Amino acid sequence: MATASAQATDTTTSDGLLQAARKAAFDNKDYPRAKQFLLRALVKSPDYADVRIFLGRIYTWTKNYDSARIAFRQVLSRNPDYEDALVAYSDLEYFDEKYERSLELVRQGLRSDPASQELMFREARNLNAMNRNEEAERSVRKLLLLNPDHAEGKTLLNNIVTSRQAVTTPVVPNNTVTKVNNSSSDELLAAARKAAFDGRNYEQAKQYLYQALKQSPDYVDVKIFLGRIHTWTDQPDSARYYFSNVLSARPEYEDAALGYSDLEYWNDNSERSLAVADAALKYHPASEALLFRKARALNALRRYEAADSAVLQVLRINSANSEARSLAERIKELSTRNKIGLSYDFVYFDKQFSDPWHLLSFDYTRRTGIGSITGRINYANRFRESGVQYELEAYPRLSKTFYTYLNIGYSDKVGVFPAWRGGFSLYINLPKSYEAELGFRYLKFSGDPTWI
Repeated sequence: MATASAQATDTTTSDGLLQAARKAAFDNKDYPRAKQFLLRALVKSPDYADVRIFLGRIYTWTKNYDSARIAFRQVLSRNPDYEDALVAYSDLEYFDEKYERSLELVRQGLRSDPASQELMFREARNLNAMNRNEEAERSVRKLLLLNPDHAEGKTLLNNIVTSRQAVTTPVVPNNTVTKVNNSSSDELLAAARKAAFDGRNYEQAKQYLYQALKQSPDYVDVKIFLGRIHTWTDQPDSARYYFSNVLSARPEYEDAALGYSDLEYWNDNSERSLAVADAALKYHPASEALLFRKARALNALRRYEAADSAVLQVLRINSANSEARSLAERIKELSTRNKIGLSYDFVYFDKQFSDPWHLLSFDYTRRTGIGSITGRINYANRFRESGVQYELEAYPRLSKTFYTYLNIGYSDKVGVFPAWRGGFSLYINLPKSYEAELGFRYLKFSGDPTWI
């Protein structure tokens, strides 16, 4: 029970719901539940681009390609240069074998950020899939000039060169085992990536990687990818073994630190995620990827001032980093102690009621150490009468596992509003991203009260 409590995910915020969706998808392969978390997050934050992108990813993995396209287009309609959306959209079209469209999206992003390694790799990958091998080779060599240690780029270049030399490289069908006993470690790593990314066959990918390690026990990129796969298949202890194995021998190896930091963040160990990122930053103090992970972990720990400082460093390095811009906005929103809201609703009925309803609400929220407290004044004009209601609402946090909802409201205009209303809920964050609720609602008009 203590372990489950330590790893509970706070689902009262959009960030917490996104994290719960990642756990449901990556740890449990429970894509329907992940979608539920994401849709709840969008209700709270309709413009949260990272939620829409991850929703698009989920639709991609479940082969709901049209729904995925809608999610990605919604993000790009507001921000055509949002790199994460372009990367995810490009992956969708690549997996759907629409290489021309995938390449078009990649080049749209490269016009805004010509040095993006994610986009450069996808450009080369699409060109290779279209058998435009000379262009693909030029593109991937340009990537490797920028980052000689780019593991996927090196693998792709090796595949391009060997295919040009008519050397057979391993091909991984979705549901069959390919004999690759005579393949090199590079070819086995390429086969593992294809099994994992194209076929989502993680067990087969592991077998290729184990064989590659037998041939090359010190091949760090193989160990890192094994760590990633163990992360995705909910085997955090095995993932930690491979990441720490690399970092104990080569503490400066950035890809291992990134994978390790991601693992701990997705498993709600934000302190450990931060420690891994900080250790790697001693070797790479200007690393955009490490600074982002530091900011993300600090935000999860509610250390907003330090998180803001870290994310601003990322944006000074690369002002076009869409993830960092989105995180900076969330940090600003979460660190704001005082918030004022005003809303108006107009409800028109074509049947039953002849007059429309007018609903106006003004609220003030104060964020405290134990949760938010909101005072609200509601005005309504309906049934040809007007009335005012006064509400007090709070979301006290009891621990990482338990939080509550409290509400009380009063109005002297019974009919427009209930005379009294109240509510209480106890929310329990359970393992594997599940949540339980116990509570009641109370309404008192002119007669007997109603309990729900």
